[in-house]
Parts: sequence; structure tokens; C-alpha cells
Amino acid sequence: MCALVQLDSVLYANDVNMKKIIIVSSVALVAAVGILLFFLLSGADVPEEPDEALSNLSAAGYDDAKRVEGSGLSYLGIGGLVCRVSGSKLEPESEWIEIYYFKNDEAADEAWDILQRLAYSDFENPDSHGSPFVCEKSGSVIWFGTENAVSAANGD
Repeated sequence: MCALVQLDSVLYANDVNMKKIIIVSSVALVAAVGILLFFLLSGADVPEEPDEALSNLSAAGYDDAKRVEGSGLSYLGIGGLVCRVSGSKLEPESEWIEIYYFKNDEAADEAWDILQRLAYSDFENPDSHGSPFVCEKSGSVIWFGTENAVSAANGD
């Protein structure tokens, strides 16, 4: 009888420990998924419409903000470019951005490696310009520049 009571208490203790492990694991999983979703959904994308990005940059004081039509990157073997929106300002710190809008995702995919190399090779130390440097792609749009300029292009 004593052995049965002892076995029962061991099984109960293991059951309680297993429940604690399951609860802690569940909470950790939910937290990890939440953090992942936060970073995926809060990415600093730029507007999908070039005119919106241009308007936002102008409103944020990027006086030289401009939109250039056409395929100005054909010398690099990049096709499918619809237009480029760019802007910069020097006060209070150097902030700048270049946004490339392509006809479709495939054209942007083909240009991604080339533009990424161009973005990093043009600047000896990209992070020396105001806020940290970013170079990203979303769908048919590729952009690089400072984080503050990306925020300005978004109207933030």
C-alpha cells in the first residue's frame, strides 16, 4: 500500500511539472509569434505610389525631391524601371533616399542584387549620413537611404 501511495504522489508531481512546462512553453511561443509579427508588419516600407512618396518628401522639407521617369538604369542591365523618386536634405543632419519603382515584382527581383551593390558601394560608410542606412525591397519597389528619409517618404 505504501508503494502505491508513493507512486501516486510521484505521478502527481510529474503531472504538475508537465502542466507548468506546457504553460510556460505556450506563453513563450505566443510571445515569439507576436514579436515576429511585429517586425514583419512594422517594416519601414515606402508608399506604393511614387507621387505619394514625392509629396511626402516635399512636405517633410526635402526641397530637392524629384521624380524621374524612364529607364535610367539600362546601362547597368536593369530593365522594367517605371520611375525613380529621390530626395535629400542637409539640415539638421544629412538625410537622403532613392526609391525605384518597377513595372512588376519580377523586374524588381532582377534589379535587387545590382541596386543593393550600388547602394553600398557608392558610400564608403553609409551609416555616417544622419540616421542609420537602410536598403530594402518590397514587391516591385526598391529603396535605399537613411531611416529618417524613409519615414519622411511614408509621411511619418
